[in-house]
Amino acid sequence: MKKNIVRFFCIGLCAMPTMAATLELVTLQYPPYQYEENGEIKGFVVDIVKEAFRRLQQPIKITLMPWTRSIKMIEDGAADAIFTAYKTSERELFADYSKEVLMPQAVSLFVLKDSTIKFDGDLYKLANYNFGVVSKVSYGDVFDNAVKSKIIKTPDTTHTGEKNIEKLLAGPDYASCSIISV
Repeated sequence: MKKNIVRFFCIGLCAMPTMAATLELVTLQYPPYQYEENGEIKGFVVDIVKEAFRRLQQPIKITLMPWTRSIKMIEDGAADAIFTAYKTSERELFADYSKEVLMPQAVSLFVLKDSTIKFDGDLYKLANYNFGVVSKVSYGDVFDNAVKSKIIKTPDTTHTGEKNIEKLLAGPDYASCSIISV
């Protein structure tokens, strides 16, 4: 009888669904991709991420924070995953990337309507202008390499895209970089 109880208990344990630990995901506030509204994390990329993990039956917790902190948490192992992060050689040292791109994106340059800044694809022509970027965000190899090689000035960094828009609205010779879906 005791053997049957032990056997039943073991079979019961094996038949029980395993409860996966909740994965900690981090990202930045970047509407409409991901943003917080009334205490809830929303956005169309958030919807995709949530659905993917729901199908895997994997619980997740998504936290929005400054991008620099998000990157550091992934690098230190304090968070399990990050999303909407461009793949860079520096990040590949501490992060694994999926083979599929979650959301195809293109880098865009924003200027005021009456700005004298004109862009024809040659970053050398923009060397005298100020750029605003979000700290630790990669804007792709072309822009990132132009900054590293000093083709353009070191950009002014902020923690949010909204701050860059405020700077853009305040100054005539200022451009804001952003990433948009293609």
